[in-house]
Amino acid sequence: MVQTIICSVNYKSLQIVRKTSFEKSELNTVKIEASRLKMNLDSISVFNRVIEQMIDYIKEAQQYEREIFCKHIARCSMFYGSSMACMYLTAAAFSFGPAILPVSFPCEAEYPFRVNYTPMNVVIYIHQSILSFQCAAHMCVSILGASLLWYTAARFECLAIELKKSTNVRMLSVCIEKQLHLRR
Repeated sequence: MVQTIICSVNYKSLQIVRKTSFEKSELNTVKIEASRLKMNLDSISVFNRVIEQMIDYIKEAQQYEREIFCKHIARCSMFYGSSMACMYLTAAAFSFGPAILPVSFPCEAEYPFRVNYTPMNVVIYIHQSILSFQCAAHMCVSILGASLLWYTAARFECLAIELKKSTNVRMLSVCIEKQLHLRR
């Protein structure tokens, strides 16, 4: 009997440690991403410029290029879409967990002040819920970076087709300039 109680106490502690370590790793990821972007503010403008160039290129793409983009989109969209949906569903489940589970807040935390009255309880709950959605949003930004990588891969595939079609030095020179532009 005593051994069962000790095991259940240790199991509960193990669950708390595991949950807290997952939360801490996610928060560290958010901190690293935010500090990386803050240190390199030019990357945000570059990121916006790349997205604008991507939209312009797709609008002006030829038929074979559109087919290549559609092939890449068909291959990756389900994975990226379901990954983003899972991240936001996880954040929602994390936020609504205290409504179902016997915990008062989404995160396991001890505060150096009294939290057992309603206004403070609501403020802490809302703060932790917003934080969980912010973590999901940061992960989705990483997915956007991955989608830019597949866009670049599709552009290189289009460039390879153009290289195969090149018949003279001028066309080859244009393809090399495009390749140098893509590598930037």
